[in-house]
Amino acid sequence: MDKQEGFSSDYMARFAGSLSSELNISEIIQLAGRNMKLGLLTIFGDEENAKIYFDKGNIVSASCGHLNGFNALVETISWKHGGFIFEEGLTTNNINIGRDYSTALLNAVKKLDERNYSPGGVDSLPDAGEEKTMTSLKEQLEDFLKVEGVITVVVVGRDGFIIDASSKGDLNINDVGAVVSTGMGSSESMGIDLRVGNMNQGMLEYEDGIIFMREISEDAILVVVSTPQVNLGMIRFQMKKRMGDIVAALE
Repeated sequence: MDKQEGFSSDYMARFAGSLSSELNISEIIQLAGRNMKLGLLTIFGDEENAKIYFDKGNIVSASCGHLNGFNALVETISWKHGGFIFEEGLTTNNINIGRDYSTALLNAVKKLDERNYSPGGVDSLPDAGEEKTMTSLKEQLEDFLKVEGVITVVVVGRDGFIIDASSKGDLNINDVGAVVSTGMGSSESMGIDLRVGNMNQGMLEYEDGIIFMREISEDAILVVVSTPQVNLGMIRFQMKKRMGDIVAALE
């Protein structure tokens, strides 16, 4: 690809590359959004290209083949292969999204999740007013394992007692309960000592994995153990999406 006029070679080196398990489109979008970039992100797919315009923290426009706007963004974040380049300073008059990057990305991940996990596609999903069938706690936890990179999901009491769990790895579930119970207590003590209040959720990154913890109630904690390559936005979305059903299943 030729060097674009007005861009330094250093800039091009840092903002062009290939998609991989370590760097997916959602992470590139977050990087551009957090750094308040103004410009065009082009993703080169196997069969077609996608274009996403940014304006200082907002996604203003997206296109992908015959798709435009939000549907184009949903399709693009599903790609796992291809190349990308971010060209700073490029703008468009075609405004078809106009939302801050985090909101736009969260909604796109939600729609992609619905598309992937609904047997009949998005059109078969229940309407907002249609009654949904209550699922068990075990089913809720097993759904987390559908997210690429998630290894183990546990609901543990503050005393370390395992309430329920689902796993596709070789972790000892009882060990997870004991360790998380101790770690959550230490984290909450830190919050009190630093006068920042009670801990609602947390994330710990390690060399070989990531641990997510979120308070479900006064007595229970949701724990997700994953590989380092997991899509962080998808985990946060799944936690937010399923929290109500998980709480209901515990009652």
